[in-house]
Amino acid sequence: MKRTPLIIISVKSLSPLALSIYGNETISTLHLDQLAWTGTVFHEYHSSNEGFAKAFDQVQMYCNENHLSFASNSISVGELPAEIMPVEWDILWYRIDNDRDETATDVVQAIEQLIYRIIQKLDINSCNWIITAESGGFLNKEQSSAASFASDYQNSLTRQFWAPLIISPIGDITEHCRNHALLSVDDLLTLICEQSGWNSEFTMKGREEILLESENQMGLRTSKWLLCLPRTEKDPMNDHSDLLEEPELFAKPEDRFDLNDISQSEPELTSELMQKLREMIKK
Repeated sequence: MKRTPLIIISVKSLSPLALSIYGNETISTLHLDQLAWTGTVFHEYHSSNEGFAKAFDQVQMYCNENHLSFASNSISVGELPAEIMPVEWDILWYRIDNDRDETATDVVQAIEQLIYRIIQKLDINSCNWIITAESGGFLNKEQSSAASFASDYQNSLTRQFWAPLIISPIGDITEHCRNHALLSVDDLLTLICEQSGWNSEFTMKGREEILLESENQMGLRTSKWLLCLPRTEKDPMNDHSDLLEEPELFAKPEDRFDLNDISQSEPELTSELMQKLREMIKK
């Protein structure tokens, strides 16, 4: 039985807010939007470069162990192949490299152009698709300067990890879905297997909480809350009294920005989440 191919397109760094499907009104991406509107857009997906590299290796290993053909192509934003050759693979993974000299708009247009060149050879509805990024990213300068939350967004802990994730499975056209399940890049292999129907023992489930760690901050993300605290030379988790600054607590219903610290008005909840954070770090 012939398997349905899966095409994955990933970029190194991209803010979801650079995509029209996440609310950007300044950019047009007809083919990317077509995939998004016939699939699922995840609004609570967290990724990092380190975690993504591990997930990429896991996918390759899974394919080798289960006799699935796998190929990956690394290309740059400014050097997309003029023509995509139709090749028979179970998973064909295009990795688009981008650096800080390229704007988010450049990256999004590269994704759109790559999809267009692929569907010149393959019917868009003949493949499963996953569009994602290794990690989150900055807004364009124009978008940042025009946004009232620009400063908060650029300093946000979640900005560094919140990444786009769009899946479009073959089959009956499903109604577009905004999925707020709390997912980590550690779930990527499970998601790929579930969408391709390769292994019934994989079941996608939302997480209760996710540990986020950057160079200057650490945090605990749950479906409702984000607890943030600064890193110090001493591990602040070993002794609460060593904290140089109080932790910050944010309610996270629809947005992904660290605004309106409520730790002072919710001391019991802050303490409870601090304890959870300690427990996760000790694991």
